[in-house]
Amino acid sequence: MKLTDIISKDMRVVLRDRVALMFIFLMPIVLITILSFALGGVFSSDGLSIGQINIAVVDKTAEDEMQQAAEQMAGYGAFLDMQQMSLYTVFDSKEVSGFLSYTVMDEAAAKEKLQDGDIDAVVTIPKGFNAGMINVMMGNDDDLNVDVTGAQNRTMESGIVAGIVRAYTDTFCTLAADMDILIQTAVSGGMIQEMIGNLDFESFMKSLSQQLDIKINMEGIAARKALSSFSYYSIAITCMFVLYSAGQGSTFLLTESQEKTLLRLTAAGVSTKKLLLGKSVAVFSLCVIQLIVLLGFSTLAFGIDWGNPLSFVLISICVAISVTGLGVLLMVFVYRAGNPSVGNVFQSVIAQVLALFGGSFLPLSVLPPFFSTVALFTPNGLAIMAYSGNVTGAPLIEIVPYLGGSVLLGIVLYFLGLMLFPKERRA
Repeated sequence: MKLTDIISKDMRVVLRDRVALMFIFLMPIVLITILSFALGGVFSSDGLSIGQINIAVVDKTAEDEMQQAAEQMAGYGAFLDMQQMSLYTVFDSKEVSGFLSYTVMDEAAAKEKLQDGDIDAVVTIPKGFNAGMINVMMGNDDDLNVDVTGAQNRTMESGIVAGIVRAYTDTFCTLAADMDILIQTAVSGGMIQEMIGNLDFESFMKSLSQQLDIKINMEGIAARKALSSFSYYSIAITCMFVLYSAGQGSTFLLTESQEKTLLRLTAAGVSTKKLLLGKSVAVFSLCVIQLIVLLGFSTLAFGIDWGNPLSFVLISICVAISVTGLGVLLMVFVYRAGNPSVGNVFQSVIAQVLALFGGSFLPLSVLPPFFSTVALFTPNGLAIMAYSGNVTGAPLIEIVPYLGGSVLLGIVLYFLGLMLFPKERRA
């Protein structure tokens, strides 16, 4: 028997089951619509409400560096208040402090907090940063680098923090370049002393801080698109019900055994690997069809933009792979038990647990951190993180870990099923 014959036979069985088709296609469409409207309160007017962002600041600048940096400006005949230009001023601003809080701590403590999931990111201000700011203000080339390390599964929060820091350094360098042009113009015109005498540095610093706040709001907070209730629950419910594709395929092997076709397949020389491969392709195909139907419905009904098309296709393929591995493992369990109720237990109990911990009912950002960790080991949790990242505009490099996790999970589950498959087939 050809591999295509095994695949087509299983697909015909599923597509002829009207009850199954209604469950894996119609039911999720109804739930997507209901939850998108009913639970929109979880989302703010601008998208998903991520709550307060908590970060640690590791400041490696020396205590006397501020004074040393200020002394470098003595030639300009004025004291430059570096404190007004610091990153802390940005974090303490009204706009940023409304959603972000920080604690200054040493590097070891910050790493521990980050690993435990108690904070969203660590911002490290390197030694010599203040002196570098002065060098930039004086027209010298210098790098203003501030390291941002995000916690695992906090890509949205750490992305916002990185955007704030990047906007701060970019804006500072831009304004410093403007000031350097002003000074060079005054020097060339022989008016440097007059200019310095009349320049109000305090007003300049205040203006600098205000411009920094404006820049941050534009580049930091608005760097990613908002995740609406419609887009989130289109993703979440789809990723939940795609698990039922694995459940629908759980009886493929047992049905072959009960219909006495398994012995004929064995007599025809169909190996265990070929048999499971054929069954897995059938589950994969069903999963892909389900993704096309449900995500296509959300696109037409709610006008959802799924982000980068290439990333979207890659995510869908990886999701189908992870679900396929789960389906093969379920097939083997059901076949070994000789009872289709094992598959029913998965659909009625286990799938619901996976949905809860994977974020299909409520966004992981509003649940305890423990849920975000467990979600990394669930097919739907990895899928939700990947799709959500693509919708909000995350680069592919941020999504790759979730894609790799999905593929790895599918491969592990597939080979686990292959190992557990009985050596002697049941008549």
